[in-house]
Amino acid sequence: MVNCNKNCCGLFLDLDGTLANSLDAMYRVYDSFLVHFGFQGNPSEFSKLNGVQLSKGIAFLKQKYQLTPKDSILQSYYETLIPEAYANVQPNPGAKTLLEAATKADIKIAVVTSGTKKQAKLWLELTHLDQHISVIVGGDSVKQGKPHPEPYLKAMRLIRCHVSHSLAVEDSQIGAQATAAAKIKTFILKQKTTEHLTREDWPPVAGFLDRLDDLIDVF
Repeated sequence: MVNCNKNCCGLFLDLDGTLANSLDAMYRVYDSFLVHFGFQGNPSEFSKLNGVQLSKGIAFLKQKYQLTPKDSILQSYYETLIPEAYANVQPNPGAKTLLEAATKADIKIAVVTSGTKKQAKLWLELTHLDQHISVIVGGDSVKQGKPHPEPYLKAMRLIRCHVSHSLAVEDSQIGAQATAAAKIKTFILKQKTTEHLTREDWPPVAGFLDRLDDLIDVF
């Protein structure tokens, strides 16, 4: 890694619920998956799975609901539901402005998601945000997903930015646990799904954002 002569040289962004306004879409995927097997999802369970590596989320659902197909078959089916749900997903407010400002400031940007790298790449291309992204680390790019720090540590290595010059934005407790373990200065994008949480419910974070472009002043 290289040390930078400025406050920030690497910006690390979660995808679902952070860069992408996709939580409603992903809830529909989760619910449709369970309905297919005769079960009903619930917001509380979905919230707990937000940020979990897809393979681990599938394993959890298989065990809880005693689903009989193999994990690989369940995950393949789950993944077939995502493209249609994602078709109309838009960036969260302030996303484009934040990415443009970071690019102008010569800050490298990484998307660090628990979803697949392929799905993240497709969405970034669809929304024309891909031009700002240097690195994508998906849940399928690492052995240990969030809340383990491996995804963020890998992204920092790829961007070659020292942790002392890195910033991250997450929206879930699991994601924040991963950035805290990687020792990255982290901001939380507020969501309806987490508005009931107090600051004590989160790992140590630098602050909370109403919009993504609120982060620009921190650069």
